[in-house]
Amino acid sequence: MATTNFVDGQTVVEASWLNDVDEVVYETVLKKDGTVTATADIPMGGFTLTNVADAATTGEPVTYNQAAVKFPSLGIGTDASSWDTSTYRALDLSTVGSVAAATAQTVFAHNSYYASSNWKAKTTATGGLLYLSGSGLTYYSLASVTAGNNQTPVERLTVTEDGRIYGTALHNNANAVTGTTNQYIASGTYTPVSSSATNTSNITFYAATWIRVGNVVVVSGLVDVDAVAAAATSFEATLPIASNFTSAIDAAGTAGADTAENAMRIYASAANDKVVFSGISAVIAVQTFGYTFSYLIR
Repeated sequence: MATTNFVDGQTVVEASWLNDVDEVVYETVLKKDGTVTATADIPMGGFTLTNVADAATTGEPVTYNQAAVKFPSLGIGTDASSWDTSTYRALDLSTVGSVAAATAQTVFAHNSYYASSNWKAKTTATGGLLYLSGSGLTYYSLASVTAGNNQTPVERLTVTEDGRIYGTALHNNANAVTGTTNQYIASGTYTPVSSSATNTSNITFYAATWIRVGNVVVVSGLVDVDAVAAAATSFEATLPIASNFTSAIDAAGTAGADTAENAMRIYASAANDKVVFSGISAVIAVQTFGYTFSYLIR
């Protein structure tokens, strides 16, 4: 630089000011009085504006036009956080939003900044990180910690560069995946509960598996059926995710046992919002049925 204090202490009044410092152009247009000063810790000389209250009143903004000036971190509408600028170049937007870029990825950060080899909370609240790179896109959740404390990113969902999608909390997530508005991708296990049984002395369900994609659920498992006569047999079973059935065709499936004659069809009970297993028992004894059915969440 030809000089570091290129306009230090000088006041620009109702005019445009243009100065060339080693081929780096700084222009400030002021609608009211303001003082422009050099800022030593910003590469290429940068500057700050003092007397902002006078220089940036409503309807009379301050405008900066700069060429070839590099800011390691910059705040818009807020002070820049203390980013580790050897790792990230960052833009802070309002109190909690940021966009940061490193050599291998761009990060959209909510309530987080990177310093001292850790992600840290801007405020005492939860946060999140969205990593975008050549290998895909990954979302990390950040639990609430005290402002300034280290955060531990937890990987939740990834979309790879070739279109594959996977998550780390899709199976048996502790939170609900019910309803029709949010069309979840999820899986889990549950043990159905039987009711309304006819021609049986006992129904025993084992742990079943289920998969939800959008508003369709697929269930599979095993059930012991102890028929008391070679006659029509039926019972109902609960669902892993509730549905407000309107018709028998809202669910469909089959169940079969080792004996060829023992088969059951599965359909929806609109009256009880359960599935019905129905068939003719050919063996008067305990039979283990394997079953699969799918249903629509309404």
